[in-house]
Amino acid sequence: MNKSRPPHTTNTTRTPADTMTLENNPAQSHEHLKRSILKAISWRIIASLLTFIITFSIVSTANPFLTTSALNISIKVTIIETTAKIVFYTLHERTWLKIPYGKTFLKS
Repeated sequence: MNKSRPPHTTNTTRTPADTMTLENNPAQSHEHLKRSILKAISWRIIASLLTFIITFSIVSTANPFLTTSALNISIKVTIIETTAKIVFYTLHERTWLKIPYGKTFLKS
C-alpha cells in the first residue's frame, strides 16, 4: 500500500487508454442492426409523443368543437410520421456506420 497518500484517494494519473473497454470505445466495437433498430424505436417513441401533442394542440385549437376529429387526425399523423422516420433513421444510421470520416481506428 502506498503510504504517501490516504487510501480513499484515487489514482489521478490514469490515461484515457487505461479505462477504455469495448463498451465505451466505439473504434473497437461494432454496432449490430438490431441495436440500430432499437435505438430508432426508443427515440421515435419519445419524438412521436411530442408529434402527437403538437398535432392535437394545433388541430383542436383550430376547431375546439371537433375534439374526436382532432384526436383521429393526430393519431394518423403520428403513425405515418413514426413509421417513415424509423425507416429513414435506420437507413441513415447504417449508412453513417459505413463512412470512415471522423472515426479513429486502434491497432490491435
